[in-house]
Amino acid sequence: MLEGTRRWFRRNRTRFAVGAGSLGLVYLAGQYAWSKWLEARQRMADERISKENLRRRFEQNQEDCTYTVLALLPTVREEIIGALPVEDITNELQRQRSEKIARSGGPSEAASSEYPSAPASTIDDSASMSSFQTGSYIHASQMADSQDGRSLLKKKSKAQLWNDMKISSITRALTLLYTLSLLTLLTRIQLNLLGRRTYLSSVVSLASPQAATDSTHISMENNDDDNYDNVYGNDFETNRKYLTFSWWLLHKGSKEIADKVSAAVRHVFGPVNPREDMTLERLSQLILEVRKQVEGATETERREHRWLSYMLPPRHQEDFVLSESGIDAMSTSPAPQVTSQDPMHAVKMAASNASLRRLLDETSDLIDSPTFTHVFTQVLNATFSHLIDYRVATEAFKISPPAPDSLSRITEITDKKCKFAQTLAVFCRQAHIIAAGSSEPDDLVVAESVGSQVNEYLAAIDQVKDLEAFAAVIYSSNFEFEAAEREQKETTEHTAPPVVSNDAPAPSTDVPAPSPAQAPALSIEEMDHVWSRSQAEGSSAPDAPTYSEVVQAPAPESSSSQHPDLQEAQDSQPGAQENPQTSEQQQPPEQHKTYAMAAAAATSIPPLTLIVATTAKNGIGKNGTLPWPMLKKEMAYFARITKRVPSSAPDASLLAETSSQLSDSSETAATATIQEAQNVVVMGRKTWESIPPKFRPLPQRTNVVISRSEKLEGASEDVIVGDSISSALSSLVSKVKEGQAAPLGRVFVIGGAAIYKQALDMEQAKSILLTIVEGEWDCDTDFPVDVEADQAWSRKQKSELDGFVGEDVEEKLDEEVKGQKVGYEFRLYERV
Repeated sequence: MLEGTRRWFRRNRTRFAVGAGSLGLVYLAGQYAWSKWLEARQRMADERISKENLRRRFEQNQEDCTYTVLALLPTVREEIIGALPVEDITNELQRQRSEKIARSGGPSEAASSEYPSAPASTIDDSASMSSFQTGSYIHASQMADSQDGRSLLKKKSKAQLWNDMKISSITRALTLLYTLSLLTLLTRIQLNLLGRRTYLSSVVSLASPQAATDSTHISMENNDDDNYDNVYGNDFETNRKYLTFSWWLLHKGSKEIADKVSAAVRHVFGPVNPREDMTLERLSQLILEVRKQVEGATETERREHRWLSYMLPPRHQEDFVLSESGIDAMSTSPAPQVTSQDPMHAVKMAASNASLRRLLDETSDLIDSPTFTHVFTQVLNATFSHLIDYRVATEAFKISPPAPDSLSRITEITDKKCKFAQTLAVFCRQAHIIAAGSSEPDDLVVAESVGSQVNEYLAAIDQVKDLEAFAAVIYSSNFEFEAAEREQKETTEHTAPPVVSNDAPAPSTDVPAPSPAQAPALSIEEMDHVWSRSQAEGSSAPDAPTYSEVVQAPAPESSSSQHPDLQEAQDSQPGAQENPQTSEQQQPPEQHKTYAMAAAAATSIPPLTLIVATTAKNGIGKNGTLPWPMLKKEMAYFARITKRVPSSAPDASLLAETSSQLSDSSETAATATIQEAQNVVVMGRKTWESIPPKFRPLPQRTNVVISRSEKLEGASEDVIVGDSISSALSSLVSKVKEGQAAPLGRVFVIGGAAIYKQALDMEQAKSILLTIVEGEWDCDTDFPVDVEADQAWSRKQKSELDGFVGEDVEEKLDEEVKGQKVGYEFRLYERV
């Protein structure tokens, strides 16, 4: 029996071996798959932690920018308010009035006019002076020069003093707005550049294993903030010198801005009598005219205007800035001081200077980029709108802001007037509010605890989405350059130079430039989260932009069209949501956004409405024609909507007032202008040529054709031809201002596909009137965006569609064409 068992095992030993081997392979494969699953799980967890860490760092960096600006504002206040002491003029006017009353024995003659062109009863000096003194403050820095200023003021007449007050109060407020905006942008650039370097340093330090050290050597690990010799140039002295360059804007640039603003204010407001009646609309136009003279009257001038000279010193004065700020005189670095006997001293100093030079050069490139011009314009729009549409409107014109819980969409607008002198009092008081800052952290904590803002204008700036996008572009670009600098610095530090005596020349620190190193593996991937919300909302996330793409991108066609990098990052930034506790104060009331609307009409193209018919699968054409038969009701709907000018017609009234400079009382003329306004239809050359000649141009509408060729078949002189939507509409706006074209109503983009895509890439594309044609239709051209899938667009209710087009729309219709029943549906989408 045992022999038989042995023979059986011998005969089947091959099967046993194969079975055991198979079991071993299955076990090993299972272990390998399990380890890979655990590795993927750990990698996902690490990536999630890294993204959260990056998000937290970015949010904290933006908060630090706000606190830094608040800490610097007292210096701006001393410079600007001290240079333009409006309160001294007020006191002198009050003194002259008191002396006049004392000499006359009563107040009856105090209101006598020194302006013959205005009636004596138009203004009460006592009321005007009290309005200046209420809420006005005299800073301690103004007291030093008060004696010299008073002696000069006593030699001036009352008319001269009022004129000085008019110019100084407006100049001071507007200068502070420009300085606050530039200081905010400069601080964002500086701290985000340094924040990027700090972040990369922390990522590399975590990813790099610690070098093995001698077991007998004991040292303390230094991971604190006093480790100033990080490989990314994150040393204390370099950062301190770099941040010190804001001294130029605070002490030099702000004064140059004041001179430029003062010249513009004198030119625009010089002829205005302080005693005349002023409407909010006219004041908005005057302020807008000042902005044109300061920033540029045309789009090209604004793009070519350089703000770098106001923000950073020229190279030959950089040492002067460091000397004036006390950097060279006193070193406060807690890092150990390195003497000249140290063989690494020359190399480290050269590396530090090179790092500072690169930071300054990168800052200069960013300031000179088209992106900066766009963001700066948006920031100025926010601050000026808050000043004019909220503060001046409520305090001088007594226009009550709407109740936050008001559900009414119709608000009566009254053309209120006030004395121009009353608006000057508001400008005087607001200067102190614009420059309100805090150098004490306790003040910031107290303000946050009660849900308020230390500076409401800075809070309005923080609500500009493009500012957050601009910060994200800076924070997430130029990784490969940082990595190359790190590799070069490590190579330099590991090359020991010879010992140098005090009399010997400095050793050469030139080393071969290494090839650009790749950024740490996690850096680029983690930075994608900065705009990852746009991917979650339906749009694809782009690759991380490089530095050259940011600063060397071509100038946008319109100052208001978004830079491509900003458009990708706009809705994805942390902290961009509105603070509900301060939203009522930060946002101008809906019924008197006069200045904001006037600025939009004069500095950018009007809002765009795309009107298009598509299939259920987003098709719009076949071989250059409509894929479905002619739908008469749908074409009639198109004609009615594109011809009907809205009753409000905000763009028409604003452009009419800009072009003709209507007087305050010309209400009838403004109403007539709205009635004469025309809608605009924007189309491509192929769409134009597809229209039968007898119907070209489309009647009762201003026709705009986008074509690279100036010669257009069948085009009359009234047809506007341009190589892009923004350039063509800018030309049209110029003609409207000159009275050569009808005022604008709505602007409709009617095709084709390339024109639709161009319009959708512009931030002015606000609405889409969509007709969905039912059925299966063969198409070779699609609409560029699927509005149902793209969360950037939201479908509106039928009531909103009716209000938009101005009629009761039957959403679904059926037409029988050539024995075929075709159904279609009208919809309205608006950009979120």
